[in-house]
Amino acid sequence: MKKRGFTLMELILVIGLLTTLVIGMTAIFKPMITTFQKSAAQTDLKEKAQILLEQVSGEIKTAKNVATSKASMNDFTDEYQRSYILYCIQDGLLRVREYPGGEAKLLYPEEFYNGYQVDMKLSTAQKDYDSETSTVKITLIFNKNGEKYRAETAVECLNIDYDQQHFSIVLSEGYIAIER
Repeated sequence: MKKRGFTLMELILVIGLLTTLVIGMTAIFKPMITTFQKSAAQTDLKEKAQILLEQVSGEIKTAKNVATSKASMNDFTDEYQRSYILYCIQDGLLRVREYPGGEAKLLYPEEFYNGYQVDMKLSTAQKDYDSETSTVKITLIFNKNGEKYRAETAVECLNIDYDQQHFSIVLSEGYIAIER
């Protein structure tokens, strides 16, 4: 009578072949998974950058006046008590303060930034004398462990007088106050 089953050598051979196959498949798919993860992270950053840029550019587009300073946003005052919204970067996160009377608070919760530090630069780029508009350039930079993502937009502003409102400010070094 013949016994059914596998010998020890056959089992070792099959396990060795399966191990080699799994290691080979991992080597093939690992770069694809890494590329997919990087692509997903870039897409996430692009969406978040768009949200932040739209928030700030929407305010600037309709601004009556813009003031910048390399001081703390809490130092901002206006003798006429006009309505302003102030933006600055503290601890790598975008903060906003309503003036008068508002406290500086995070524009979005910390989880929104996903561990990235953010910085933003705003500058008047040009004046169009034909249409009486000024263009404000906004550059946003996400940074995490040396990995950077950069997004830019340009905003046409009807009300800002470029001759009196020529500015360039990095928000981690100060604030921008936008009169509503």
